[in-house]
Amino acid sequence: MYYGKEVVRLKDVPEPERKPGTIKIHPAFTGICGSNVHLYYGGAVNGSGNSPDHPHPLT
Repeated sequence: MYYGKEVVRLKDVPEPERKPGTIKIHPAFTGICGSNVHLYYGGAVNGSGNSPDHPHPLT
């Protein structure tokens, strides 16, 4: 979970409940996007929805 500039913590979180009209996927591979690296080193940009006080629930 992203908590702010250069603060990322691994946490167990409950699996989101699947709602009608949605599907559940199981990715074979995942990665880190360049924008994630910029967020980590540079901090949140206005409008990103992430901040040390309000981390995104699934990041």
